[in-house]
Amino acid sequence: MTKATKVFLIIGMFIICGFIMSVIGAAAGNPNAGKPFGAVIAIGVLAASRAIWKYQPEKEETTKDIDKLDKS
Repeated sequence: MTKATKVFLIIGMFIICGFIMSVIGAAAGNPNAGKPFGAVIAIGVLAASRAIWKYQPEKEETTKDIDKLDKS
């Protein structure tokens, strides 16, 4: 995963987090009502962004075991 992809994923995650926190505030009828949930969501977003940034998929091995067993 390239650095640009990671940056776009993190930005998208922050946008979704802001939307969720505003929905919680609007559902409660008070924009400040979502602050306790917002703190939990913000901690989760920070942990997820760190996980996205550190993600490095394992590279596939190009060498395969070609040895054949003797079946005689």
